[in-house]
Amino acid sequence: MSNPSQPSRLHRGLVRTSVFLIATLASIGIAEVVARLVFPGTYQLSVRFMLPGGELAPIAESLHYLFHSRDLERTDRSTPRGLFPPDVHLRQAYDRPQWDYFDRDGAVAITTNGLGFRDDEFPVAKPSGELRILAVGDSFTYGLGVPLELTWPQRVERALDRADRPVQVINAGCPNTSPATLLEWFQSDGIAFEPDIVIVGLCLNDMSAEVPMLAYETPKIEHPWLGGCSLLLNHVQREIAQRALMVKKLDYGDKVREHPTEWQATQSALLEMRRVTEEHGARFGIVVQPMMSQLGELYPYVSLHEMVAEFCAAHTITTVDLLPTFRGRDERALWVHPTDQHPNAVGHELIARDVVTFLERVGFVE
Repeated sequence: MSNPSQPSRLHRGLVRTSVFLIATLASIGIAEVVARLVFPGTYQLSVRFMLPGGELAPIAESLHYLFHSRDLERTDRSTPRGLFPPDVHLRQAYDRPQWDYFDRDGAVAITTNGLGFRDDEFPVAKPSGELRILAVGDSFTYGLGVPLELTWPQRVERALDRADRPVQVINAGCPNTSPATLLEWFQSDGIAFEPDIVIVGLCLNDMSAEVPMLAYETPKIEHPWLGGCSLLLNHVQREIAQRALMVKKLDYGDKVREHPTEWQATQSALLEMRRVTEEHGARFGIVVQPMMSQLGELYPYVSLHEMVAEFCAAHTITTVDLLPTFRGRDERALWVHPTDQHPNAVGHELIARDVVTFLERVGFVE
């Protein structure tokens, strides 16, 4: 005789299997929806320049205008000038930035004062009683992707300013430059602003253009799982590939040792800047700024910091290395944007704090 309970058991098993499959598919579907909400997918070009009317300006033209045309139409050289054309008003925008200092267009303002600095207005002649600091550097000093008021030179100015001793920290940062390329301007214009202190914000790629801001390569997925139709699987596959690249032990000091020309030019420029500064009765110091990338045990720029330390010690240059402050921190919490590894407002706050401590410790300020 057949067992009458057999069909019911089979039926219950099919029901349980069906429920399990439906639940699994539903979970996968929900996970995919969440992934599309959480994971941004491919970012558009990281930086755009927006004109005052809101229209986009060609990036190449904007960069050329901002960073390379400062001497165009300059006929009066009796008055020192900054590094940019005066009275520029642009906005620099990113695709879906996460920090609250960006406006609704994902942009921060880029303006220059009447002297051609990314700074507030100040007179050429130093007022009586003012402590004037000239902060020379590249995009880390300029504050690429950060509002002016949150850049480290402005933070240092506010921290040191006193009623009985006003402080002006001039932001002489200019992207895509190095001490070697800024030396001529420093000799002709920078020192003419009568700084009491000159600080050079030294970025590690001042030692070689081959030193990258991002310590590791980004993965190139040639064969995405399921043909790339799932954003969730795309993210998982990319993360696995990225982690494999991040465990490689690298030493970017090799780049400088193999091709030392740029580092030699930087050293020569720093020595000349120090000479000119001291000749004018001012004090000179170097702030070594680490790359905001792979800040743990595998940080591949350590030997570059050591090279700078050896150079400064050999020439008795007052210096501070900010690497200990950033070591072990989450790199992405310090980036302007996932596509831009410049320090964000948090990074600039940390730099400013250490610069103030440094200036007080070495006796440059009281």
